[in-house]
Amino acid sequence: MTAKSVLQIPNFQEQYLTSTMKRYKMKTPAWMRVPTDSVEVIELINGHPNGLAHLGAWERLQAWAVRNWKTGGLFIVRQRPMTVSDIAVHSGLQPIHVPILEAAIPRFIDLGWLEKRSSNDLETIMETIEKRFEERIQNSTAQNRTIQWSKDSGFTNISDSDMKGWIETHPNLDIGHELKKMADWLKSNPRGYKQYRRFITNWLNRARPNGPAPISSDSGWLKDLGDD
Repeated sequence: MTAKSVLQIPNFQEQYLTSTMKRYKMKTPAWMRVPTDSVEVIELINGHPNGLAHLGAWERLQAWAVRNWKTGGLFIVRQRPMTVSDIAVHSGLQPIHVPILEAAIPRFIDLGWLEKRSSNDLETIMETIEKRFEERIQNSTAQNRTIQWSKDSGFTNISDSDMKGWIETHPNLDIGHELKKMADWLKSNPRGYKQYRRFITNWLNRARPNGPAPISSDSGWLKDLGDD
């Protein structure tokens, strides 16, 4: 038995997902990213008597895919490939529009806007999509981790990557020792900062290799270490 094919918008995640969507911070987008100018669009319109209708159908397919962006551009429903009639219904079209969509889909494939995937590979495709989303969420979380400081706990949320970066950019400084000096200074100057990452960066940029760190707020460059 020949396996059914499932339609997919290629490179969907790279072309359509916003940074908010990639961080799983948006469930149902109200808009989508599309090119403002495209040679393929002109070819689609002028290459068929119903070219303009085909363009309208393509807008509806894109809109459905963006609303259901967690499928990664796959036209599936309940983990099964969608038929042309399914796609029409779920995209907000009427039964009268199905013939137009049937004629348009091969044109979308020829233009590289759609591709056919084997339904036998559907489980593997979905696993790959989910894995990419998880990796992006983890990377986004790590990149946006907020460094904090308190008198009781000291600095928190400093990652190995943070330490490696500071060591590479300040090879003449003992980063661990500098952090201890920062903590001592903060204890003596109980002022809250919004961005401790910036505080640390500014300190390291102005610190003297192997030199003592000033501990008084009257010490010039310490006055503007923070974020305001």
